[in-house]
Amino acid sequence: MCYQEEKINKSRIESLVNNVPPVIVSRVFSIGFWRDLDLGPLRMNSNQELEKPVSTGDWILSLIVLCIPIVGFIIMLVWAFGGTPSSSKRNFCRAQLFFLLLFIALSLLFLFAFGGMAMLSNLRAG
Repeated sequence: MCYQEEKINKSRIESLVNNVPPVIVSRVFSIGFWRDLDLGPLRMNSNQELEKPVSTGDWILSLIVLCIPIVGFIIMLVWAFGGTPSSSKRNFCRAQLFFLLLFIALSLLFLFAFGGMAMLSNLRAG
């Protein structure tokens, strides 16, 4: 019986994946040994549990909630520091917070640099 013709039980694969470190599983999947195997919408997270990916509708709802001025910032903090079971939402919120802090730091830098120059030019002219 050929490997491609062999039927593999999904629950057996899930139990195998749960007992193998994620690094090894990602290597096996990346080099294509189980290319034809369909595990469905399942991924490994850091706790070696299988998690479902976030759906498109859930992402749309999440982005709408994050657009609400004060509530969105609070929810972003909660999701970034462990208030969501989804690792993709947690990583997304951490990246958003990083860029927000970077934007604030650069804005303050330009404000002090160019704002101070404008104040000095007004003092000299006046």
